Amino acid sequence: WSIYHYDQLFSSIKAQVQFTGDPNVLFTIDRSLDYTSIFRSHPMKSSNGGDTWQTLPDPTATGVHRLIADPNSTQRIILNEYDRLFFSNNGGASFTQVFQPAGETVWLGGVFWDGNNIYVATGQGLLASHDGGASFAIETHAGLPAGTGIFLLTGAKEGGTVKLFAIPMDKTLIDPWADLRNFQGSFQGLFSMNYSAGAAWSNARGNIPANHEIMFADLAINEKDVVYAAAHEGDWPYIYKSTDGGTTWTNTFLTQNNQ
Repeated sequence: WSIYHYDQLFSSIKAQVQFTGDPNVLFTIDRSLDYTSIFRSHPMKSSNGGDTWQTLPDPTATGVHRLIADPNSTQRIILNEYDRLFFSNNGGASFTQVFQPAGETVWLGGVFWDGNNIYVATGQGLLASHDGGASFAIETHAGLPAGTGIFLLTGAKEGGTVKLFAIPMDKTLIDPWADLRNFQGSFQGLFSMNYSAGAAWSNARGNIPANHEIMFADLAINEKDVVYAAAHEGDWPYIYKSTDGGTTWTNTFLTQNNQ
């Protein structure tokens, strides 16, 4: 391992490196050390596997909060400003504003890419495009607790079925500026949906105890029934694994007594 000098790339807690369909093409966001814009982050791209990084055009007025790239493409990126969402289909050379809810902030909590179908987690609910990103709209799917937005979205496609998993929380608390640790105590379970236009979300926490707060979940993008969920009870962490799509779970991270 080697460390990048901070004058080339200075990251933050929400700035994961995004991998694409080409292992040499990577994206992330860089948090500026310019004291006139200390909270501003910029989109960045590497074309040589991370050896060097270049600043992309920033479509925002106040900085980028999160950036997510399509893992099967080198061209498609979604990023959010505090009140707007932007989409690029040319590798970040330019961006188009695709979502701005009136009087509300925009949380970007995950994207599942399925060709022309793109599913995005926002504080307003599930935002979807079915024309390759040309247009996006909030979709109504029953089943999530009332008054919630989607903190986290992940999914998989297997055998022609797209299965999405979501962690909802009070939509009034999903703040793009917030430290993720401040959300503790606000999450409202784990839900799944085999996607279709009229499908509904259903509870997917199965036998995970109600007092174990689920904060994260993920799965491989091509295997819909093997899912992992991260939870906690007080200071105790838990990692649960399901092999039946969230019906039953096994704790696979045994911390008590150093097991």
